[in-house]
Amino acid sequence: MDNKNIKKKKYNIKINSIDRNLIREPNPFNFRINFNKNNENEFCINSNYKNIKKITVTELVIPSRIYDNLIGTQFNGLFLHKTDTNKVVLTKHNTKYELKYDNNTITIKCGTYSKILKTSFNLMDNETSNLLMINNIPYTITAINNMELTLDKQVDVDVSNLVLGDINTNYLINDTVAINSNNNIYTFTFNKNIKYFTNILYTNAILIGKIVNDYFIIKISTHNDTTIEATLLYGNLVNGNYSIDFHMILLNTNYTLDDKCFFLKFKELKQSKETSDNININNSLGIFHPVSTSCEHALLSGNCELEFDNRQQFTTLSFELMDETGNNIGDNYKLLPYNMLNDKYNQVIINMIIET
Repeated sequence: MDNKNIKKKKYNIKINSIDRNLIREPNPFNFRINFNKNNENEFCINSNYKNIKKITVTELVIPSRIYDNLIGTQFNGLFLHKTDTNKVVLTKHNTKYELKYDNNTITIKCGTYSKILKTSFNLMDNETSNLLMINNIPYTITAINNMELTLDKQVDVDVSNLVLGDINTNYLINDTVAINSNNNIYTFTFNKNIKYFTNILYTNAILIGKIVNDYFIIKISTHNDTTIEATLLYGNLVNGNYSIDFHMILLNTNYTLDDKCFFLKFKELKQSKETSDNININNSLGIFHPVSTSCEHALLSGNCELEFDNRQQFTTLSFELMDETGNNIGDNYKLLPYNMLNDKYNQVIINMIIET
């Protein structure tokens, strides 16, 4: 039969990343969609689509903030340049920030937002910061002279983004904790079940602890509902029982609206000709731009349209979303605990039209 005489049918396929296997596929920007496979352990649409002529995607809904692999809060456009063994100077590479030095403090202003860098040793102060994160390693500020900061140890990189070790005050826990060390691994055994706290912890998370007026910083290696194992990054700890306050340093997130565009890719589908000199972008099927955002979600609008000369059938589609440079995003979501992966605000929604 002549294909031209076949009446076209259109199907709106609704895809929500929350239906994927969160343990095996933690990244909501990279997961597999199965068709006609009744498998409870995978994302599955239990219909079979044959003789596919065309697929189209014009909109996606993604988180308004996307976690990256930085621990701390990054200030895009502000940089630290190494000037000596343990000294860096703060500079700005765009005009959205105002930097002001006064009385051994640096004030960073951006619109109505402001942040103060100072040599206070209150590491849990959310209004000011004397804690920098360079390559995910915490450095405390011991002195400030104009825009030059002296740090507590040697800096190993020449230039880095300004990343502050801000804490999330909502995730405070206080308990009587037994500390025991063995070969530089510290075990913290809590007096009570801390499941609500460990639900937001992840491997390599960095915690700030306070015993009376002394602070320490640890990096998590493993944890459960009663214990944490970690390496010590700052401060001194002695075996014993202590009343300890804990805060976690925030993971950095990037605003979706700050990105120029995103590229959509389905691994099983290819363009018939090369369309870019970047191999990753070349294999993408469409370009999408953020057009609106709310506190939790952003709408991407664009065009991913692929028409087949020979009608197709596929049983899987592997979805990937890339940033404006062609790099895959979301790989660090594998660090997040299950309850954060399961949060509806961390999901991607795709509406695909299949034409047969």
